[in-house]
Amino acid sequence: MEKQPVSVEISAECLERLLLEDSSHVARRHLADGNPIYYGDSQYIGKVIKEYPSGKRELITFASNGNEVVEWLLERGRR
Repeated sequence: MEKQPVSVEISAECLERLLLEDSSHVARRHLADGNPIYYGDSQYIGKVIKEYPSGKRELITFASNGNEVVEWLLERGRR
């Protein structure tokens, strides 16, 4: 039997929350598998944070020749 598409209406706020929850789960899984993750932060406009499973974080920009480290960020939980 062929599956039929289903249409569901949800609010933009609900969709955003679902996407954030899903991406958070996926990000934790990538870290657990030993892979770095990339994410944005409104504190660093135009830059991306690259976080490693060890907790090390880099603030980077994307250059035509690859990643360019802008600065090292504190590891989570350290001040």
